[in-house]
Parts: sequence; C-alpha cells; structure tokens
Amino acid sequence: MLPALFLTLLTISIIYLTRKAKELFAYMEIHHHTLWVRMGSPSRLPGMVAGTKEPAFIFLFEGGYRDISDRQLRAMCRSINRSSKAFAALHSIIFTVLITVAATNN
Repeated sequence: MLPALFLTLLTISIIYLTRKAKELFAYMEIHHHTLWVRMGSPSRLPGMVAGTKEPAFIFLFEGGYRDISDRQLRAMCRSINRSSKAFAALHSIIFTVLITVAATNN
C-alpha cells in the first residue's frame, strides 16, 4: 500500500506543481514580459540542469519574486514554493517509512 501511496502522491504533486508553474509563467508572460524573457521565457516547472539552477528556479524557489510589487505574482510564487516544500516533506516521510518497513521485513 505504501509504494502505491508514494507513487500516487508523487504523480499528483508533479501534475499540480507543473500546472501551477504553467499558470504562473503564462501570467508573467502577459504582466511581467521583460522579466519573463530575462528568465528564458519559462513555461514549465523550473529545475537544475547539469548542476546549474535555471533563472526561473532562483526566482521561484530562492525568493527572487519578493522584490516584485505585484501581489498576485507573489501569492502565486509563495503557493508553488510552499506546496513544493509540503510535497517534499510528505515524500520524505513516506519514503522513510517504506525503507523502514523493507528493512524490518528482511
């Protein structure tokens, strides 16, 4: 049951965060076009490539959005940021339980 829960939660979190990131970047394309272009015109959830953080990753997950005087933009960024941390915490807990259960069954 736990492996299925882990995979289900992982799938839900990826879909949710991807959808929210697409909404954020579509909003930025219209309302903060210059900044959106400077970040590389992102359209998906940002990450790291070859150990280098994408500009959108730094903006979203390291608080670059805090300097923007757009409440809706800041709220969208905070929501994605908090959701990603909550999903990561849940994934860690479930994964730890999975490892513990596997170790006790061997």
